[in-house]
Order: sequence, then C-alpha cells, then structure tokens
Amino acid sequence: MEKQTSWMDRYSRQILLPEIGGIGQKKLGKSSVGLVGANSISQPFFLYGVGAGVGKWGLLDPSLSSANNLAFQAKSRNPNIEVRVYSPKNLKEDIESWVKQWSIVIDASNNHVIQQKLTSACQLTRTPIISAGCDGSTGWILQAPCPFCLTSTPPLHSTKNQKNWVENMVPGLIGSILAQHAILFLLKPPKIASPQLTNFTADTYTLLNKIPYKDPNCPTCHITS
Repeated sequence: MEKQTSWMDRYSRQILLPEIGGIGQKKLGKSSVGLVGANSISQPFFLYGVGAGVGKWGLLDPSLSSANNLAFQAKSRNPNIEVRVYSPKNLKEDIESWVKQWSIVIDASNNHVIQQKLTSACQLTRTPIISAGCDGSTGWILQAPCPFCLTSTPPLHSTKNQKNWVENMVPGLIGSILAQHAILFLLKPPKIASPQLTNFTADTYTLLNKIPYKDPNCPTCHITS
C-alpha cells in the first residue's frame, strides 16, 4: 500500500477536481471492474481507468497473452492496483458468480453472443454493465442493455464506405469515452441504470448521447427500469 504522501502525489490533480476530491478518489480505489475483451477498445479504457486509480480489475479474454500484456502494462503504470486475468471458461462455468464480484462489468468483446450472456447474468445478479463495440466508422456504448432487446434494436451501423484511417480511429475514441463514462458511474452510481445508447459516427463526427435504448414492447425493460 502506498504511503499517504505518495498517494496524494499520484492523484493530486484528480483530487483537486470538485467532482472527485479525496472522497471520490478513495471510492475509485475501492471500486472493481470486470473487463471482457483485450482489444483496441478496451486498451485505452483500461489504461485510463488504471491511471485514474480504480483499484481492482479482472481481465477476461480468449487470448490470455493479450490479457496478460494489458495486465503487465497496468502494473507498470500503477503498481498499487490489483489485476487478475481470467480465461473464457470462467464465463462457461459460473458466469453469475464471476460478474457479481465486480462493482461494474465492462463488455468490450464486440461479440453479440458474449454480450447477451453477460447482460443476462448482470441482470440476474443486479450487477451494472456497460457494453461497447464498433463497426466500421460507427461505435457505440450501451449502458445497462436489456438482453431481450439487443436483437430488436441494434446500434446504428456504419455506411461501410469510409477510408481505413477513419475506421481505425473509432475503437480508440470509443474506449476513451467509455473510460469517462465508467469512472463517472463508479463515482456516483445511479439508483436505477436505465438502458441508454451513446452512438458515435466518425464520418459525420456525430455523438448522440443518452438515447433511451429499449423495445417498447419488451416487458422486461419496463420491469427493470
């Protein structure tokens, strides 16, 4: 554990921010994040979260080498955090037990099947979840998505006609926005996290924030929101 002076030095700029302060910084240190997917979306999110002082992390990815590499980068940047690496079998064996050990679950897998399984487990265990993904020049962040609405109201998709440099910058932008979103969520969790969509389109530089994301005919959304 860092000495108090060292802790103050590390997070001094954040502590000066009125929306964080010393109490908020300690809250981040006690928070935990289960992160699914070690990729170009999760990397900026993870490193920003580690730098912000989120204290405990669980990384889950089919490529254990990618997850271990992220963990190594994190420990190099902030040696006082705790990082554990998990394999996909943890989701197959007991997904509910895995998700409920975290303050929040972040799904950056960009995999629809995994997203539905995680969302269902988080709904059952009342664990907050935020999912993120991208498709060409379009990226999205879903807060508290309903597993039953995912197929009926998907995020807007890319026009597929953009140059590679536009598409390549989208994962990093989504990961950075996701980091800010998750940190604010950890600092002040809402009493009810209703399904919401943030959608970014790089070809028009359009950011659509907090659009209600649910099927009006879905009974589950009306029960849980």
